[in-house]
Amino acid sequence: VIIKLGGSVVTHKQAFEAEVNKGCLNRLAAGLKDWYVQCPNLRLCIVHGAGSYGHPQAKTYNLSTGTTHPHWRLGVAAVREAVGQLREQVLAALIDVGLPVVAVPVWGCWKTQ
Repeated sequence: VIIKLGGSVVTHKQAFEAEVNKGCLNRLAAGLKDWYVQCPNLRLCIVHGAGSYGHPQAKTYNLSTGTTHPHWRLGVAAVREAVGQLREQVLAALIDVGLPVVAVPVWGCWKTQ
């Protein structure tokens, strides 16, 4: 089962600064823990969006157009760093409720020209 925690749910997406919506994230973590306890053999993959982490950087460097921005590589690095901060907070929330989770970042699965 693949579950996506939407970036606009686990963060305050419209915030000026990147900010986790801790209330929503903690409720989701508790719900996932309940499900995990009820279905211990469930194979689960949890992914998350970027929300206020990553989207501002992607917009600044116009990453939606690909490699047209002169500093697009810096933009990719900025997005990766910001989303990494969010990933750590998501992992912490899941581990805090007792879920045995590990991160498998997808950035290592692609390359730039």
